[in-house]
Amino acid sequence: MLYFDLQSGIPIQRTRDVVIRCLIDHLGEDASALIKDFENPADASVSIQEELAEEMMKIYLLRNQESLEESADVGIVIEGTTVLSGLGDLSRACCYLLGLTYALDLRYPKNLKYS
Repeated sequence: MLYFDLQSGIPIQRTRDVVIRCLIDHLGEDASALIKDFENPADASVSIQEELAEEMMKIYLLRNQESLEESADVGIVIEGTTVLSGLGDLSRACCYLLGLTYALDLRYPKNLKYS
C-alpha cells in the first residue's frame, strides 16, 4: 500500500528515503557505506549474495527494473549474513537496524558514527 503526499503526489516512502539519504550526506558521511542499491536482474542473485557476504553492516535495496520507485526487497546484512529481508522500505530498515544494533549489542561502524 502506497501513501501519497497530498501536495506533491509523491509516495511518502520515497520522500522518507530521500530524507534519510540527505541526512546522512548532511552529516558528512557516505550513504553508500550504509545503503547498497541493486537493480533486480533475475540472473544476478548469486553475485548479489556474494557481494553482500563481504559486508559488515549494510541495508540492501533490490530495485525492480520496471518500477524504480518500489523495491523488490529491502533487508539487513550483518557480518555477511542476511538477518532480515522483506522489510518494505528504507525507513523501516533503518529502524530495524537500530533495534538490532542495540538488541544484539553490536558496535556501530565508526565511519557511520553520526548516521
